Amino acid sequence: MKLIKTFITGLRNSYHVAVNDSILLLIDQYGAESLGLTSQFITDYQTKVSSFKDAVNRPLASGVTVEVRNADKERDALFRYVRNVLTNIKFSPDAEVAALYPTIDAEILKIYPSSVRYEADHEEYAHIEGFIIDVNRTLSRHISKLGLADALTKLSNANKRFLEAFNSRNSEKQYRLDASALRTKVQQCYEYVVTTVNFYAMQSASTEEAVKEKCQTCQNFIVDVNNVISEYTLRQKQSQGGKKEDAGSGSGTGTAPNGGPMADNNSGDGQVKDELDNGTPIPGSGTSIKS
Repeated sequence: MKLIKTFITGLRNSYHVAVNDSILLLIDQYGAESLGLTSQFITDYQTKVSSFKDAVNRPLASGVTVEVRNADKERDALFRYVRNVLTNIKFSPDAEVAALYPTIDAEILKIYPSSVRYEADHEEYAHIEGFIIDVNRTLSRHISKLGLADALTKLSNANKRFLEAFNSRNSEKQYRLDASALRTKVQQCYEYVVTTVNFYAMQSASTEEAVKEKCQTCQNFIVDVNNVISEYTLRQKQSQGGKKEDAGSGSGTGTAPNGGPMADNNSGDGQVKDELDNGTPIPGSGTSIKS
């Protein structure tokens, strides 16, 4: 007697979702109660698969990455400009301004070297904020004369814009990291189905007609589920080997807590839906239908 395979932890996220979505379709076709499953469990299972699918379908590249890079380039350029002006103050024809150079050198230039532009993102943000404060404090009476008012305002705005974009991107990253936890919850539901259905499938010796009927239903269900798992396992191998047209469009990165490799998707347009639309076996027929 065959039982449901439990080894789907090696599937990439998109295939893991596809297998579980297909299993839910099969459960609906066979009837949850005929497989020993409750409607409450199925609702929970569906919710978890849906949440996992949403996380997997998030694009790998953040939509705010370009904004982060642009803001970083802008603040770097403005910081360099203002600092160069301060460095050349000693050559100012205005004696009063030129006399400020020793103070500027000690309290600004040496504290905020040009290498600030290459610091870690959060450190650079803090140092640029401090730089702006110290420049305004030290040169309060000469900002306009030196033509730095506009540059300092733009530097401050670019720095704040960078922080907002950076934090937004981190939020998106965290959402994608949550896919690991969601996958674990889906895996737990899958394993519950496996345990329950395998149990009833082994009750062939029962003399109770209802139990024997459930046993046969579960055995048929097991065949279809194993076919689904084999199909998506093969698709993943073909994709990794470049044998399919959409091969190479995605790859696993990292490892999920349950042992499965992590990847956002691997379908042509980055959507798990592509995997599901290729069809799920009709129970007992060996053919396929659209999900």
